[in-house]
Amino acid sequence: MSSIDVVYKLTKEEVMETLLCLAWKTEGLFKRINCTLLGLLAGSVLFLYLYNPDKFFFILLAMLALGMLFFLLFGTVFIRGRKAAQLAKKHGTYKLSISADGIVSFETDSPILKRFCENKTEFFFSEHVISIKIGKDVYCIPRRVLSERQRGLMNDCIPRESTVRNIKTIRSKS
Repeated sequence: MSSIDVVYKLTKEEVMETLLCLAWKTEGLFKRINCTLLGLLAGSVLFLYLYNPDKFFFILLAMLALGMLFFLLFGTVFIRGRKAAQLAKKHGTYKLSISADGIVSFETDSPILKRFCENKTEFFFSEHVISIKIGKDVYCIPRRVLSERQRGLMNDCIPRESTVRNIKTIRSKS
């Protein structure tokens, strides 16, 4: 079996999409449920304050719930964007070789092999990137650098014991 050799430079949007793939548990349905509950809590506490204006702590509790809701909706996206911009600016060109054995990274003078069978391996397939998490190491491969043949070979490189997730992402206009 042949290996997939890629050389690329990541953009901020690709790093941001990889960070979103890694946070798949806390984004999606979990985030919607938390936002709904915080909105209901803020609304009910605000209603209680309007019903009984002598209780000043109701307005403080409503402001706290609205602050948490605002952070949950916009703060996490802002922090992820700043982290993505820092990572995209900090690192230069990446050179990887992917095979059924693992990933060989050529970032340093000596190549580093990360085997798929050593640690728990997760593959995240999204619209613009393929993210591979081996233990604590994360590799982001943009789909724009892969040919159709290499994409087919990528599916052959996935070990049976690894987890494969298809992530749907919606890019914001910012």
